Amino acid sequence: GQNPTGSGKWIYIKNKKGIYVMDIVKGNKYLSDLKDENNNKIFFELPNGILDKQLTGCGGTTLALNDVHPYIICSPRIKLIENKYQQTPNTFLFTGDTLESQLKEYIKNNSLPKILTTYDSLGKVLRNIKDVSKYRILVDEFQCILSDSSFKYITELKFLSLLKMCPYKTFLSATPVMDEFINGINFFKDMPYYKLNWLDAEKVTIKRIKSNSPIMLAKRIIELYKKYNGWKVSDNDIISKECVIYLNSVSNIVNLVKNCNLSSNEVNIIVANNVDNDKLIKSLGKDFCNGTFPLKGEKNKMFTLCTSTAYFGVDMYSDNALSFVISDCSTINTSVDIATELQQIAGRQRLETNPFRNLIYFIYNTNRSAISETEFNNFINEKKNKSLTIINYYNNCTDKLIRDNKIEDINKLTHINQNNSYIYIEDNIFKFNDLSFMCDKRTFKVQKSNYLNGISVKKAISDNKSLLIKNDELWKKIDITFKCNVIERDSFEKKMKTYCDLRMKYDELDINIPTELRYDKEITTYYNLLGANKIKALNYKRSKLKNEVETNINNKNIILNQIVNVFVNNERYTKEQIKNTLQNIYDNLGLSKKAKTTDLSDFGIYTKEVKITINGKRINGLELSY
Repeated sequence: GQNPTGSGKWIYIKNKKGIYVMDIVKGNKYLSDLKDENNNKIFFELPNGILDKQLTGCGGTTLALNDVHPYIICSPRIKLIENKYQQTPNTFLFTGDTLESQLKEYIKNNSLPKILTTYDSLGKVLRNIKDVSKYRILVDEFQCILSDSSFKYITELKFLSLLKMCPYKTFLSATPVMDEFINGINFFKDMPYYKLNWLDAEKVTIKRIKSNSPIMLAKRIIELYKKYNGWKVSDNDIISKECVIYLNSVSNIVNLVKNCNLSSNEVNIIVANNVDNDKLIKSLGKDFCNGTFPLKGEKNKMFTLCTSTAYFGVDMYSDNALSFVISDCSTINTSVDIATELQQIAGRQRLETNPFRNLIYFIYNTNRSAISETEFNNFINEKKNKSLTIINYYNNCTDKLIRDNKIEDINKLTHINQNNSYIYIEDNIFKFNDLSFMCDKRTFKVQKSNYLNGISVKKAISDNKSLLIKNDELWKKIDITFKCNVIERDSFEKKMKTYCDLRMKYDELDINIPTELRYDKEITTYYNLLGANKIKALNYKRSKLKNEVETNINNKNIILNQIVNVFVNNERYTKEQIKNTLQNIYDNLGLSKKAKTTDLSDFGIYTKEVKITINGKRINGLELSY
């Protein structure tokens, strides 16, 4: 363990990986009030480098706000800095709508400025400061630099470029970017890495619920709370009268509100501030708006529905709210990153009087990837090598016209989010976009590896030292209500009939069809194969529908229609890709059949043996035609 130095400061011990680790002895909860094993007060300051604080809610941002140095606190989310600003006097909130003259006036009248801003607005803040070297920078929730690069990498690259002029900066997170990704980003190479080891940190218990339709379960949770005006979850009459549901889709949130007939008095919707989200929320009615998190002592509504863009780092104050995380991995944006987002959610409820603050229901589906990890790595490495070749060529190109035209092309594609290379332009220099490269790797890990099956989900949770999976027996009292009222309530026949009735009126993607039905693969597949009339004739029963599909296996048109919707005519595919895709088709049709590439000829698909070059290697493949 560590010992405090004679000056009353804690010391770090460098481990074999080069990380500076500090043990925080038992009994400590907040960085601003640390004590040693002898109960002596210890001074702690945010270091110059990366700080993995390990624990959410330990007061990292508060430490900067009360520090003796001028501070600029940068957040990836407006909701987060608004939340901190409302709780902290004598600070200045600078966002996109703030006048720079107001910032200058604040700096002029305050000897110890504390400026709260977003990653996007740091440039405007810095140009109004005469001597940046006098300021310390706190980059809060810095893992978002990587995760947000999937949709605004230029903003993140500019942010990192601005930080180069700031000599003292702390990159803070309880859920930092994993080492494998940090090491791939040049900006963070050789940066000191510090980690806090809390010797008696509380763990959050995760109850995993695997479901084909996570959104359907979210709807039932809401209905359960409304029906019983809360949820009695134990024998000693402890009742949860409020629930917080986290899901990464504003459309899903809006559909839940509609389908559950929630009023604006019942639900607090908290999502990112932008025009599209505001428009979706307003479609619910004039009384609905994008909300904020109530401060300590303020009243909460029964339901809080929020996305990850809203909840990172914020403080929630409820003495009875239970948390539900909905992760739909059918699309990239709606799956929850177990390594970072789930732990962030685990630390949101701040009141120790809340008996459920360390309990989370994690409701998820799994995803059988149509692309293997080897194929994915071959793809992005080939993209990387092509990008580096182009960068080298144009940086050495002596023809100014050709070079300028290429710069214009890349900037245009970047502006409309269609830049499919790992190239960006900075000061008229072609550069490699390592953020997007590492972001693609992270996305694959979240989308494919972590959600491959229930075992991989369990492992991803178990690998996180702050999360705990308890034996089902310990959850038995809670699970009885959940199982009876949420998981097993609606039968397959009822869902199938509802979907058929709605499809007689609406298109398959119409918003009037509940999200949980629109994206239920089993329901939609049976409908597309058999049609409403045939399904009705079979009394909507799963066994009869499955038998009908099995019986018609010789009707090759059923499978052929699926094949031609997936494979492009005259296109080349590796044999592994073909087998994986065919297996997905068979599985979706409920067929007990193992896929082989030779199956294609059975369905009238012509094949030609070819070699496909991937990452410099020649791989066996087939050219398909029909």
